[in-house]
Amino acid sequence: MKRPKQSAVGAIKQIKEKQYFEALKGYVGEIVLVGIDYDKRSKQHECLIERLTKNAPQNAPQNAPQKLTIRQQKILDFVGKNAEMSKKQIASALNLSFDILKRELSAMSGIVKYVGPSKGGHWEVTTDR
Repeated sequence: MKRPKQSAVGAIKQIKEKQYFEALKGYVGEIVLVGIDYDKRSKQHECLIERLTKNAPQNAPQNAPQKLTIRQQKILDFVGKNAEMSKKQIASALNLSFDILKRELSAMSGIVKYVGPSKGGHWEVTTDR
């Protein structure tokens, strides 16, 4: 029996209908949905990418404290003790890639920030977490 032809549009529709993204419990923000169809005979493929924003539940407090990952907590502790270090120095000291450090610092933007010029500035950690 031949299975019916699916499409990238159908794949995105199925992801939405079955709410597969709800498996990301606790995640709030943008999700990228990708639907792919590939025809083995013609070697043709179709790809559809769609962005979806997953909002906080209605009953979630608006200013709920941000939960940090273990890595983020290590970065925060280190930055608190080494406020004058550059991102490159922090990444090296914590054995992280520069890109991962940048991503983690971006995710913690409400908790830690760099103040001042790129050379001669310092890190500040907010105390209201």
